[in-house]
Amino acid sequence: MNHPAPYASERPFRDAAVFAGKWLAIVFALAAAAQVAWNMFAPELFGADPIRMKQALGLVVFAGVAAMVLRLSAGLPRRD
Repeated sequence: MNHPAPYASERPFRDAAVFAGKWLAIVFALAAAAQVAWNMFAPELFGADPIRMKQALGLVVFAGVAAMVLRLSAGLPRRD
């Protein structure tokens, strides 16, 4: 019988690579969705220029970092 170890993986590098690959796929999918949504509506509604993928990636990464900072700061004790 071939059972995985309960606390440690036999292939930690592969597990980390799969985890990183999933996160990158999520980030790129969100960036593609942001780019498509912006380029469909913003130029006509606001007269803004269309954005490129690099700008959409920056927007998604910035939003993720901002959300993480806000989430981490919510658990800090208040200084009154």
